[in-house]
Amino acid sequence: QSTWGIKSDLSKMWSLYCRVLERHPLATKAFTSGSLFAVGDVTAQALERRGKLLPIHQDSHNAANKSGGAWWDYGRTARMFTLGFALHGPMGHSWYKMLDKKMQGTSALHATKKMVVDMTIYANALLVALMGGSGILEGKSLSAIQQQFRSDYVTIYVNALGLWVPVQIVNFMFVPPAQRILFINVVNLVWNTYLTSKLANADSLVEQNK
Repeated sequence: QSTWGIKSDLSKMWSLYCRVLERHPLATKAFTSGSLFAVGDVTAQALERRGKLLPIHQDSHNAANKSGGAWWDYGRTARMFTLGFALHGPMGHSWYKMLDKKMQGTSALHATKKMVVDMTIYANALLVALMGGSGILEGKSLSAIQQQFRSDYVTIYVNALGLWVPVQIVNFMFVPPAQRILFINVVNLVWNTYLTSKLANADSLVEQNK
């Protein structure tokens, strides 16, 4: 297939996505978030398996032994899809809709102000929801979830600032409001590779300390 044909197909897919997004914004953002969260987790597991990230999750190791060497922990990927679909997509849809209404403008100053509000309020709320939701879906006890917050919350949030501060300034200056969640989810392919590995490694440490 020619380069022009590929560009044409991509253009058609993008047009279709925009039409669906316009008709069903919440459902589209939720499904997009869930799908890209899952892709990020599959990437993380592949890198973990090759020893390029944190140690492979204990559940993944057990699953590999039971399935004759298969490296993919399906349950973990399903949990990440659920978190993206049920939390990240809907929360982002409501938050950025409100933020764009309350803080209008795309100048560097406006974008910086929105970024500060976003990273102070929404980023913390989302991280609490994702870490708590992940623990609940994995069937952790309340004490185990609390231990994970104490050991990992600050580290994850500081690393989030390093990535998301410049990303969100670009987002608020140049990305149309309807595509904000899609833009964030594309960056999330990188972030979730780190985040899912971080949470998985914390789970392994909890198991080792029992």
